[in-house]
Amino acid sequence: MRFNGMKYFAIVIDLNGELEKLAREAWHLLKEQFSIHFISTNSPCPHITLESGFRGNQTSVLAVTKEVASKTAPFSITANGLGVLICESPVVYIRWINNDSLFNLRQTFMKKLSERTSKTPHSSIEGYQSNIDWLPKTTLAYKDISIDTLSETLKVLSPLVFNCTLEVTKLTLYEYSDGNPEKQLDTISLRKNRLND
Repeated sequence: MRFNGMKYFAIVIDLNGELEKLAREAWHLLKEQFSIHFISTNSPCPHITLESGFRGNQTSVLAVTKEVASKTAPFSITANGLGVLICESPVVYIRWINNDSLFNLRQTFMKKLSERTSKTPHSSIEGYQSNIDWLPKTTLAYKDISIDTLSETLKVLSPLVFNCTLEVTKLTLYEYSDGNPEKQLDTISLRKNRLND
């Protein structure tokens, strides 16, 4: 992530129902048993980030989000257990099956944000670049977790079974910057009628 004191936007799917409950329980266990709380302290809700790391006019970003939401029917996605990325600070996350609905939603955002991003100084959205390494995930632990505690961390989380279905009916616009927690700016409902996945 790029910060330097500037404010950035993220378009996310907030978890709800059973999966939100399970993710919050995981956050609680990590905090109580290992003092791992960077993510839970800095995020208002467990979520899947669709796009992030761009700046611009909040009204324009909201307009793009509303435009995409108005053309997207509610859909469901399924959690697929836990995953781990091993890097300097490991990442423990809920894995998601990337179905056509989720894939198409992200592709639409990539197209619309790219169209609104310009190299001119007064463009409505700045600094947008698609993340080619993107994978659908909900981060549970990052930054204050280490390789040394990873095995015990996963053992503590093992009773939590992340294989439920999430009903996606809304998108949320977040704002974040260095040293400040993520902030929910607005929630936008997807169009009312549901299509078959």
